Amino acid sequence: MSRASAHGTETRRTADWRDHAACLTTNPSIFYSGDEASTEEARRICTSCPVRSQCLTAAYTERDQWAIRGGRTVDERKRALRDAGGIIARAVADALQDTVHLLTHIYQQHTVTDDGHLIWTDPRVYVTVRGTAYTVNRIGFVGAHGRMPVGHVTRVCDRGGCVAADCLEDSPLREASRRRRVYEQWHGLVDAG
Repeated sequence: MSRASAHGTETRRTADWRDHAACLTTNPSIFYSGDEASTEEARRICTSCPVRSQCLTAAYTERDQWAIRGGRTVDERKRALRDAGGIIARAVADALQDTVHLLTHIYQQHTVTDDGHLIWTDPRVYVTVRGTAYTVNRIGFVGAHGRMPVGHVTRVCDRGGCVAADCLEDSPLREASRRRRVYEQWHGLVDAG
């Protein structure tokens, strides 16, 4: 079975981010035509797309030289990549004004797995991104959870430098953990009585 989208006609394959694209059922020609009306329609679709950053990243990694991807034309993508010093994650983050995307990239570049933990390897304690200093724990939280934390981020394991998802909590996760412990303790008392 095949399907048409802004990414062309494809045969059946494993599900991926493209299956969530706003352009999934759109006539792909608007992403390739180059006329002003089609370009604006393509940008409108891309603006509301939940996988816009993945699409823009793929446009760079696949070296797409024809289509509007992530709401950007080929020339806009080339200019953004040049302005970002050739760093795709920075070009995508800048184009979409998406700090989470950039912090996630930093997280992926500076961590290694060790004995079930994910260890931060960069010697810096703070990393400044777009004029804001982020702690290692905050970067780890964003990279692991895909969102900005609420309140202070704390490490809940005793392994120094660990930034694994299960080992970092923000305020809502700490509250959920506290409630879970209370619930488990209460049920332990009820079961014992």
